[in-house]
Amino acid sequence: MIDQEIKSSVNYEIIDESALTNSVAQYKDLCEDIQPSFIPSNLDDIERQIERLKQRWGEFTYLIGQRLKYIVDNKLYEQNNYPNFKTYVNIALKMAENNAYYYISVFHFFTEEQTRMAGSKLKLIIPFLNKIKSDKSLPESLREIKIKAMRDELFYKIYKKSYRDAEKVIKEVKSKVFNKIADLEFNKKKLFVKSDRIVLLEDNEDVKNDIIALIKNYYGRDDL
Repeated sequence: MIDQEIKSSVNYEIIDESALTNSVAQYKDLCEDIQPSFIPSNLDDIERQIERLKQRWGEFTYLIGQRLKYIVDNKLYEQNNYPNFKTYVNIALKMAENNAYYYISVFHFFTEEQTRMAGSKLKLIIPFLNKIKSDKSLPESLREIKIKAMRDELFYKIYKKSYRDAEKVIKEVKSKVFNKIADLEFNKKKLFVKSDRIVLLEDNEDVKNDIIALIKNYYGRDDL
């Protein structure tokens, strides 16, 4: 009978974020030399400019998210008599609410370095992190650990890839992680989930193996 904390069954690996790249504070490319009045004739030079602009886009995304989160957390939109955040971003910022919360999610879940390095590919990771965040069956502290572990794992899988290749990676991860939940639904009557453990109602080896496989796939680990 399995009756133990999930947390104790998983060895979390804390990744040193400082190893990702040089500190943003040490190097800020403002792209001031890139102007609409001049485009280099050499393709390599154009591609280098595009790459630099992409990194700046990531930094802007992070900063926008930071400010939007500050506005929504402190309800600053009420100062200008807006009834809610949605109305505020629609009218004052001419921005869709979904886009606003995308920016907020980028700031909430990722570091500035990760945002600069992965850019728009981060939107592929956010659904995974939101799913963990909304899992009320787990204590908040454990959810935060799982969010960070999943974030770093997926970031390292995709940040160097093209957007199309990153989509393929994420599609494969989805099939490993979340589709496994459907396999367990068949056996749901044989177990129940507490806030800190999974309890089997009968000694069923198949259900045990399903749970272990789900945890392994979730963390991409084979040594649990």
